[in-house]
Amino acid sequence: MLRSKLCRLHDATTEQMERMQECPHDPGGYFIIKGTEKVLLMQEQLSNNRIIVEMDPKKLVQAVVTSSTADNKSRTVVCFKSELSGLFVKHSAFTELIPAVIMLRAMGMESDQEIVSGRGNLGSSIGAYEKAVMR
Repeated sequence: MLRSKLCRLHDATTEQMERMQECPHDPGGYFIIKGTEKVLLMQEQLSNNRIIVEMDPKKLVQAVVTSSTADNKSRTVVCFKSELSGLFVKHSAFTELIPAVIMLRAMGMESDQEIVSGRGNLGSSIGAYEKAVMR
């Protein structure tokens, strides 16, 4: 790779580069293979339909699901907003946050008991969960 530690241009000065008929402003980072430039590009492809838990820029934990079909792609984020004291859902199709309880009720959960019982094993944070969901 040009300008890598194994390349003869690695520590070359401007004068040395000019003597070798190389451009001193060339940043390198690519390969020459059989006289043709070849570039390696990083491509991150997240696994679709998997829950990825990450920190948002404000250091709040959020769960993200990216789904895609041949025709479209969507992103759903479940996050806790402390200033609104509740769990909310963000979806790429909507402009506003949707309270998680409304989303769960739209999916068929009818009673508060049913929603709270779906929380799993949260241990000591159960009170915070119930307050956030039952807001």
